[in-house]
Amino acid sequence: MTVVDTALHEGLSAARRRPELPGAACRLHAGEFLVFIEPDEPARVRDFAAFHDWFVSISGPMEAMLCAHGAVVLRGFPVRETAQFDALFGHYRVHGAGYAAGATPRERIGGNVFESTRAAPPVKILLHQEKAYLGVFPRRLAFFCQSAPDSGGETIVADMRRIAELLPDAFVRRLREQGLIYKRNFASPTRERSGFAQRLLAGYHRSWAEAFYTSDRSAIEKECESLGLAFRWLDDGSLEVRNHLPAFRAHPATGESHWFNHLAMLHPNRQSLGPAYPAYLQTYADAASRPYQVNWGNGDPIEADAIAPLYAALDRLAVAFPWRVGDVMLVDNFSTAHGRNPYRGTRNVQVMMFD
Repeated sequence: MTVVDTALHEGLSAARRRPELPGAACRLHAGEFLVFIEPDEPARVRDFAAFHDWFVSISGPMEAMLCAHGAVVLRGFPVRETAQFDALFGHYRVHGAGYAAGATPRERIGGNVFESTRAAPPVKILLHQEKAYLGVFPRRLAFFCQSAPDSGGETIVADMRRIAELLPDAFVRRLREQGLIYKRNFASPTRERSGFAQRLLAGYHRSWAEAFYTSDRSAIEKECESLGLAFRWLDDGSLEVRNHLPAFRAHPATGESHWFNHLAMLHPNRQSLGPAYPAYLQTYADAASRPYQVNWGNGDPIEADAIAPLYAALDRLAVAFPWRVGDVMLVDNFSTAHGRNPYRGTRNVQVMMFD
């Protein structure tokens, strides 16, 4: 542990017993997992500068609370614009790797703030830990609700410290022993998108120019090397990347071994793809061009029925709350998965990633 993390570790037991912050009212939601923090002083409701100064001043206790519980929601504070959201976390260390080789379409909005997702409103985004399919990933995430939908659209969260106890022992043991091999394909930027199936899966199968934010192949190859990705260019102009990663990782503050992988979301099956699964089967009969494949660490395929209990476990752990305009949620990416429920209306939820 670093010196900072040692100090943080010492504050965890107190934070677990009773979440408290000076100058705020804290209440637990969903057992001991999700904490809501609301102002108890009028100045922090009216004035962003006062709120910002207070937020910086409680960064130590806030970090201990986040590690102890997994997710923290700041509600009722004066955050209304992207620039304020960006400024609020100016004392955090931004995730240096950005979103290169990311799995879904996402653009920068301003400063260090990104779109949270471009998935269509009817789509449910499964619970996942950000960039767990890469060797370089953020330690914390922050979400900001600039506009809330008419219904649905919750950013669901789940305590991944509990998931192993809900899964078959043999499944968990093999994950711990072998880890996972991720193989991903990024399509050629010049590929045709004709046909209903291709259009439906366009966001699911990104081009390498979109995923790496450049059309320079040599720059992409250097990025792959920095991310620990083995790569090769295929004859159809697509890019294949591959890596072998552990399925559990030690939390840098607590030392506890946590589930940390992208198996549920990147394994192509009826439960992960939902209504798009028939289009997937129609489009990707050729295994070489499939956007995602996840195998056991020894290279063996993982059958869909083998991971079926995982989806039931994730549903059991999922916690949702309706967004309110101005809500800010901090998430510990090591211990907490996040996703999104379908929605109606207009939804603008933004995200930042931190190391």
